[in-house]
Amino acid sequence: MDTKWIYLLKMETELGEEYYKIGITKKDPKDRVKQLQTGNAFDIELITQFKTEIGNLTETTLHRTYSNNHKRGEWFELDYDQVDGFLYMCERV
Repeated sequence: MDTKWIYLLKMETELGEEYYKIGITKKDPKDRVKQLQTGNAFDIELITQFKTEIGNLTETTLHRTYSNNHKRGEWFELDYDQVDGFLYMCERV
């Protein structure tokens, strides 16, 4: 199996709204931030990352877990506890 990174990114709008992207990459998540930042007017920050050999399963499970908070694409509106418990949720998968 390929080792992949699950990452949690944060984007804050000019109105103070916070959105989080749950994604997957084979490369360093910091490189993914740079890619996404290119076409985005708001700053994107890497909150945390998790290395795993079951990346696709982990990402899909997290998307389903937070489906009630889904906004668009891979972006979610998460509260403090959900962000704080993100790595724990990754480990549970």
